[in-house]
Amino acid sequence: MKVAMVTWTFPEYFEPYTIDHAAGLVDRGIECEVLTVKVVADAPVPRQLRGRVAIRAAGSRVRTWGPHRCALLDTSADVIHFQHVGLALQYQSLLAQIHAPTVVSCRGSDVLVESIDSPWVTERLRYVLPRVDRIHCVSQDLADRCASFGARPDQLFVGRTGANLDIFARQAPGARPQGAGLRLISVARLHWVKGFEYAVQAVRLLQESGLRVTYTIVGPDYGAAAAIRLAIRDYGLEDVVKIAGHLPPHGVRDMLAGADVFVQPSLSEGTPIAVMEAMAMGLPVVVTDVGGAREIVENGVHGHVVPSRDPSALAVAIEKLVPGDARRRMGAAAAEHARRCFDHEAEVDRLVGVFESLVSRSPSGRALPIRPGADLLTVVVVARDAGATIDDQLRALSFQRYEGSWEVVILDAASTDDTRSRALAWQDRLPGLRIVDASSAQSVGQARNVAVRTARGAHVVMCDADDVVAPGWLSAFAQALQDHPFVLGAMERSMLAPGGIGRKVDDAPVVDLRDPVSDLHEQTRALTRNCGFERGLFERLGSFDEELRKADDLDSGWRAALAEHEPRFVAEAVVHCRPRRQLAVADHARRALGSVRQRVASL
Repeated sequence: MKVAMVTWTFPEYFEPYTIDHAAGLVDRGIECEVLTVKVVADAPVPRQLRGRVAIRAAGSRVRTWGPHRCALLDTSADVIHFQHVGLALQYQSLLAQIHAPTVVSCRGSDVLVESIDSPWVTERLRYVLPRVDRIHCVSQDLADRCASFGARPDQLFVGRTGANLDIFARQAPGARPQGAGLRLISVARLHWVKGFEYAVQAVRLLQESGLRVTYTIVGPDYGAAAAIRLAIRDYGLEDVVKIAGHLPPHGVRDMLAGADVFVQPSLSEGTPIAVMEAMAMGLPVVVTDVGGAREIVENGVHGHVVPSRDPSALAVAIEKLVPGDARRRMGAAAAEHARRCFDHEAEVDRLVGVFESLVSRSPSGRALPIRPGADLLTVVVVARDAGATIDDQLRALSFQRYEGSWEVVILDAASTDDTRSRALAWQDRLPGLRIVDASSAQSVGQARNVAVRTARGAHVVMCDADDVVAPGWLSAFAQALQDHPFVLGAMERSMLAPGGIGRKVDDAPVVDLRDPVSDLHEQTRALTRNCGFERGLFERLGSFDEELRKADDLDSGWRAALAEHEPRFVAEAVVHCRPRRQLAVADHARRALGSVRQRVASL
């Protein structure tokens, strides 16, 4: 098995778990390739990885050809593992072209914080998460948040990154310096979300109460160092609170060995690795009641859990750990808990198990049969020279969670590229997938009729190969077709637009045939990009007009409405539309309208 790890930067010494993860894979005999957005040219390759992993640039997020072609499309890996969900968001336009199973790790701020005021992040999470194979969350709290963005239970699994117990092992307590006060320590990046200013305020309260205390903050600056130093100066704590900066893992271990209590004052967390490392070293911990921190620390057993943004609560909890016997008891319990539950090697084994399960169900080359059922539903995908986009659509269809019986028919309208071979590659992932050749059709309407007449289902839903159906699309249409013979879905027009931000789903179509061509964007449009109908209605209305060169779907919608089969709008059946050249359909519609009324009158 070969795994491609996708990272922001490599080597990334601020996040040693990526290095430990890669080393864990190769130690288990798994070939590992690192695809990184930024290669740190002057940084030495970690000793445990030298000569054991391939490291190369991930490449352009948009280039799918030429010398700068994205490496994600070239790798021979059996599994692609995005180390951060933000990477999958960046490469979301290429996800459907990656034939290997994809795993995304969600670690905290990428989901919990960055989505707060960013429409781009929020909407991309809603688009990407339902479309990857598995989602690794470092806490249950984070998994619940991913579910709110559309992740399914069968995708989600919780695996805490764990601590390297070879480095962070409990040590015999050393001799305390003569007259030393309580020694506090925090380890984290200096970012506002870590809440260090509240910890500095807590130290001031302890000083004011007469308790002798020192506080050391270890970690690289992520924009908050100046604010922390200002708080230290304003409170007159220059001799009490020190910022040690970034240290390598062994340096962090030595700092933890010289501390009495670990403090994590965060405002938001995935699951803090530093807390697990401190617990493994035998330190009692004081953490805030946020995210995964409250999931790994039992209040009153391993330390204390307090509300966030509450310096007084932090100070009270720290003061409870002044007695040495309390620290020793809780520290011993924390170390045993870490030994049993936070071993990084066990977490690597968990990930490897997920990878192996994905590889075992990878494409086998065998056609996926249609599930038996009386109410067969046929999905018709209209394609012409769609080699560059059809994988996106078929992958989205493969993620539909429809419990009924359905088949997929690819309408190939005389493609001259690799549309056909790309479609056939999905036969073992989509039920009953087959290709209908409409190369001899003289019009689009005739081609559509060929596909519909070969459909085995009593109901037909249609979409285009250059769009992407949203999760729940098929189920929404199937349910609506139980009560309505003609249904239309919503068209979302920004998600696949270059640089598009925000989600703009069309409102329900307005039925108004008094002047149907004065402003087509305000009229009912039975576009085959997103519609469904009962086969009986299709046959009664005389199918798609084969004489029209364009607007045959508009013609069919108007005929249905005039025959008192007003289309039902299904807001939950969303299609993400890929931008394309606007068709000049108004003239075609005007020419068609005259025959529409005559044909309806003859029904």
